[in-house]
Amino acid sequence: MRLLVFQRILLPTDGSERELRAVQEALRLARAINVELVAIHVLPAAELGGVFKGVGTVLQGYEAQLLVKAQAAVDRVEALAKAQNVSVQKLILRGSPAEQIAGAARPTDLLIMPTKGLSSARGARLGSVTARVVEIAACPVLVYRAAG
Repeated sequence: MRLLVFQRILLPTDGSERELRAVQEALRLARAINVELVAIHVLPAAELGGVFKGVGTVLQGYEAQLLVKAQAAVDRVEALAKAQNVSVQKLILRGSPAEQIAGAARPTDLLIMPTKGLSSARGARLGSVTARVVEIAACPVLVYRAAG
């Protein structure tokens, strides 16, 4: 049997309160196994084809707001990590969330995916980003379902 040894824990974050327990659990695990935590936020790719004159300025303002939100999300994880003496790196990426998250992972990483835990009449379902990351990631993925 091969023992899994992780070098980093990757934690995608959107800064929401619902993911706070997942952040705390990821920090607890990172501290317990003495590895770096990488907080990741993915900004959507800007696709402005066929934009009318003047709309570009509005979209630039919107992009600036998204960047502020992204920075706040990874900064919150960093502050919590520092309070627990956990080494942290922050990444803000742009593109398809699932592809960017999975692409940031190395085979020796553990990816912890916070999810809303949505369910349907057919049973538990993962969010589309989480499901795609589980499918394409080159490392183990732990799905952490938010309570409530």
